[in-house]
Amino acid sequence: MDLIEHNKRQEEALRQMRLVLGQNIRSRREALGYSQEKLAFLAGMGAAHLGNIERGSEKNNPTLSTLLKIATGLHTTLEELLEGSCQPAEK
Repeated sequence: MDLIEHNKRQEEALRQMRLVLGQNIRSRREALGYSQEKLAFLAGMGAAHLGNIERGSEKNNPTLSTLLKIATGLHTTLEELLEGSCQPAEK
């Protein structure tokens, strides 16, 4: 596999990771009955930023610190938020 193909696969894997992470956050938030605004407040961030993370937007690559704040606001662990997001890329 050449470098260009490798980079394309990595970008696709990152896109999938962002989508799964966002879905996990949204599912947990909705299960708790929280609005985006409430969770954003609990995590000390803006609701628009949280919305971008939930949508898996390329605009935001949340730091581990941000994800930990979100997990804390959701009364869960970072591991649970990341569950299923780190699947190995297909060869």
